[in-house]
Amino acid sequence: MRSQSMECYVLRMSLMLVLLLAGCAGKPSEQADLLFTQMIGPIFDGTLLLHTDRERYTHDDWVAVLLENQTGGTVYFPDQSFGVQGFRYNESTGHWDPYSLGFGVGNPVRKRIEPDARPIEQGFYQFPTDRMVFDGAKAIRIRLLVIGYSLPLERGGGQRRGAYVDIEVTAR
Repeated sequence: MRSQSMECYVLRMSLMLVLLLAGCAGKPSEQADLLFTQMIGPIFDGTLLLHTDRERYTHDDWVAVLLENQTGGTVYFPDQSFGVQGFRYNESTGHWDPYSLGFGVGNPVRKRIEPDARPIEQGFYQFPTDRMVFDGAKAIRIRLLVIGYSLPLERGGGQRRGAYVDIEVTAR
């Protein structure tokens, strides 16, 4: 009897450890999402969409980012990488911290995406994960953010437009 109790205890503790570790790189909470929107501003209206080819990556992958413009007007970005930025939510401080994606600024020529363009004409960019820092974590969850601008004279113009997507990258 006693060995069954011990086995049950070990099984429960193992399950709790697995759930705890899985939560370390888990999706940010609704509160974290609200804080992110407050930090960046009200620029997420669902008309600029950011996609990746998948949600999970390994330390030696390439992340393919596709940006889709459904704003009805042209959206301009600061460079050929759409000015993509990384953020990590810090559970202990309750803040979103900037996270270096490990690559320099893309070609400084502004990038623009026309409205209602075919998928091949939408925005596309790739970057490697091999320079990301894990600080001892087995996996990290990163929020990718892009912010563009529409011109004041265009339909829906004069506004900042933003989109984000979360990815997970596992260490070697």
